[in-house]
Amino acid sequence: MRSMTFSVDRLNAILGIADEVCTLWGDSHLFGLLRSDMILQLAWNVEEPTRDVQSDRGPSWAWVATTDSGWVKFIEEDTEDKIMKPDACFAGVADDDQQTLFLEARLAESDEAKFPMVLVEPLAEGDPDRNLYPDLKNYKRLASDRLLLLGRAEVMYNTGVLSDVALVVREVETGTYTRQGFVYFAPDLVGYDRSVWDNYTQQKVTLV
Repeated sequence: MRSMTFSVDRLNAILGIADEVCTLWGDSHLFGLLRSDMILQLAWNVEEPTRDVQSDRGPSWAWVATTDSGWVKFIEEDTEDKIMKPDACFAGVADDDQQTLFLEARLAESDEAKFPMVLVEPLAEGDPDRNLYPDLKNYKRLASDRLLLLGRAEVMYNTGVLSDVALVVREVETGTYTRQGFVYFAPDLVGYDRSVWDNYTQQKVTLV
């Protein structure tokens, strides 16, 4: 059997399977993410990034653009009950460019005082759990980075605890952002008050 390279063979194989699945389900996809459940599908993370820069295989919001190897994890969806309660809304894609995604979502500044983000696994008992998962291994947090709230989800499966899940995004031009990573905020996270999101209203956001 011939091995598959990710950049061509593996990607085409995955998207081909997505085409078949969507035909069976009466759905469609954008770079492997189902349109019918786009907000949930955007909640993926790379466990251990291997890339220094985003590839040109797809837009920043699609996992195909960020990983060559390792595991890409998605928030799971229970068979009977939706684990994720979306806050953001999928508003479509550009007519001439399916890499340009439109959302209605809350955007907040990535203020460490309001939104504590931990990049490393706990080193000792009592240390906060890791909650930040950058897409690229050389990610450096900028003061201008923003948090895009996707909704609330059961990140730790089968616990019943709903955390606030968000994307870390970076503005490349007015109103247009690239995805930088995934972050979640558990309700018991020290220094975090989930009511802080009430200070932000939904706005039109473009992801590329």
